[in-house]
Amino acid sequence: MKKAIPAVLCIISLVIGAVSGYIYYSELRREECEITAANKVNSYTTVASVKKSYDFDTVEKDYFDDALFIGDSRTVGLQKYSELQNADYFAQVGLTVYRAFNVSVSNGYSYRTLLDTLKSGNYGKVYIMFGVNEITAELETSAAEYCKLLKTVRKYQPDALIFIEANLHVGKNRSDSWEYYSNERLDEYNNLLSINADNKDIFYIDINEVYDDSEGNLAAEYTADDLHLNADCYAPWTQYLMTHAINR
Repeated sequence: MKKAIPAVLCIISLVIGAVSGYIYYSELRREECEITAANKVNSYTTVASVKKSYDFDTVEKDYFDDALFIGDSRTVGLQKYSELQNADYFAQVGLTVYRAFNVSVSNGYSYRTLLDTLKSGNYGKVYIMFGVNEITAELETSAAEYCKLLKTVRKYQPDALIFIEANLHVGKNRSDSWEYYSNERLDEYNNLLSINADNKDIFYIDINEVYDDSEGNLAAEYTADDLHLNADCYAPWTQYLMTHAINR
């Protein structure tokens, strides 16, 4: 019986953490985080104005010692197969902005919620990639949820640089098979997300620059399922991040 008590307490702790995150995020939903009509128009044109209005630095891997990566299965792949093992990760297969504060993820030692991670960490950089699991929903609604996520990150990590990572494209076959899962729709969503970049402490970066084929699809040599990168194909992502850093 005594041995069961710590396990029960651990479960109770996880439930309390998840509920706390849900309550906080529900309260945050009441705050204004809307995309204006003008931004909607801009989002469907171009993100060139935010992509190259500042100079990136090239850094070594120790730049990511104080980095946190937040995301879905693509970020899980970065965690498992890249050389950036010195960073922290909050990533889960199938995770979305809608559920980000409602789950607990293992960091190798214990399970923690995203809210606990943000409260307890001291991060200099936070990288976020969410969207491939959201694009079948209404894009502007998902983008508003993403904006709320950014607000929460900023609240608990006020000094961190935030990098909005464009969603990695999918392969041509997957893109062509369903209009609601197409690269055109991913681009529309990426453009909506890019509006949040202020080029001061929130930046937009696009790894599709290194993974796209000539038609704007995830190149076949990098993927076996038209959705995820192969295990040996994370080096370009790592290199891209190392050459698109901000020092201040």
